Amino acid sequence: MPEPKLNTPTFNTPPLLSTFSLTNILSTKKLDSQFEKVVPKLKKMYDNAGFTDATFEAMMESVGWQGSLPWCAWYVKVVFMQLYSFDREWLSKHIGGGAVNNLYNVQSRNAIGDKRYIAITKNEQPRVGDVFCMGVSGNGHTGIVVEVYGKSGNGWKVKTIEGNTSDAGVREGYRTRYLTRTLQVGVAGVGSTQVLKGYWRRNFTEQELAKIQYDEAQGTYVMQKGTLQTPLGEVPVF
Repeated sequence: MPEPKLNTPTFNTPPLLSTFSLTNILSTKKLDSQFEKVVPKLKKMYDNAGFTDATFEAMMESVGWQGSLPWCAWYVKVVFMQLYSFDREWLSKHIGGGAVNNLYNVQSRNAIGDKRYIAITKNEQPRVGDVFCMGVSGNGHTGIVVEVYGKSGNGWKVKTIEGNTSDAGVREGYRTRYLTRTLQVGVAGVGSTQVLKGYWRRNFTEQELAKIQYDEAQGTYVMQKGTLQTPLGEVPVF
């Protein structure tokens, strides 16, 4: 049986990934560097304690994040829940706060025939919208590929958007950040000890792609459910 055709949206980087509200959120855990050296235990009390933007914090809590939890994977879930309104039930059930566990969850769904999202564990070129997963369960990191620059050695140089990171691209940081990484499955990234396990991505069918439309008012993509006959002809129903 031939492998199913893998599709990604024909639209460019989703507008949501470029908005200020989700790319410049600072958590409350950034403290003065000298203060960190003097009172490391007190700093730990503030780790992942919350966010400076109350709206963003409410969004994070709505998908399952709670104060003190690492939040890179919850950030990815927030983005996808907002981005694809038609997938919210699926994402609610199968995507959580574990960076690497989410990849395993998608693999498990694929094993029983659910290919709405697919896991990629071979070293192949990532695509815009792919969610990379590195590390191990309980000690991983994740983010979203928003641009692919091209081949770099045996991997690919990409631009990502990530939560719970820093300007240096750490896995336990204090903000969201656009970063440039070289991703190669089975290899640790530059400046990291965490090995890239793979990606998961939305596996759009040609039929779905033909029905997707961006709703600017809601800041989300919607999918046409059918058509309605009117005196002026058929109109799409979303």
